[in-house]
Amino acid sequence: MRQELRLRLKNNPVVYPAYVIASQLRDPGVTVSTRICAPWKDLVLDGYQRSANSFSYNLVHRFFPDLRIVHHTHSVATLKAALLFKIPSIILIRDPIDAIVSDLIMYQRPDVGYSVESYIVYYEFVKQHIEQFELLTFDAVTHHPAILLERVAALAGVPPVDLSVIDMQQEVEAVFDTLKKHTQDVAKGETFRRIPIPDEHRTEMKESLKKTLSESPRMPAAADLYRRLSARTVSPSNEKVLETLHG
Repeated sequence: MRQELRLRLKNNPVVYPAYVIASQLRDPGVTVSTRICAPWKDLVLDGYQRSANSFSYNLVHRFFPDLRIVHHTHSVATLKAALLFKIPSIILIRDPIDAIVSDLIMYQRPDVGYSVESYIVYYEFVKQHIEQFELLTFDAVTHHPAILLERVAALAGVPPVDLSVIDMQQEVEAVFDTLKKHTQDVAKGETFRRIPIPDEHRTEMKESLKKTLSESPRMPAAADLYRRLSARTVSPSNEKVLETLHG
């Protein structure tokens, strides 16, 4: 019942700001100004938990520090507000097995069913409004980060990054260092659970959870959503979408 109420709150753009404020009271690490979508925002950069949200935001912030970006909301309420205010939006998407298992481990969530349903509700809304969102996969962002920077510049209407003078590997490593430091500052105890980059300890835990998750009755629906949306993402392998974007 509590999880169902939480999902409803995260889907309602009217009450969602109050939910964010209440979340900050429980967790000072929650930043209200970046999690509430408003007309003056420049961009929404969002996705289901554990879909390269932290990596993507921190990379974009390094190159476009003045952009007012809504991020880390993981909520349909944000997407509804983005459509209402006509704010350009990049939606991150990751294979549901990997995203949900990673989320279960990081936050030690006990309810697999809730996590699966949250994934479905979020991306079902994205699918219904697919023409108004731009999608990037976890793999595209983490293996080809230049695509993310290119799309941010185009959607936000700012000068693009001159990639010819950028050492992208060095920039990625700097982002990882930032994420590690932030996690070590806020995490208590098992820090490896919270660092949003690959970790061998989590890898072992993931394998044991994947079997349980694969047996969830709603996983086929989540997997089908991912398959359908992946065909509409911007990636080096999706030539049709890239051709459309570049004319």
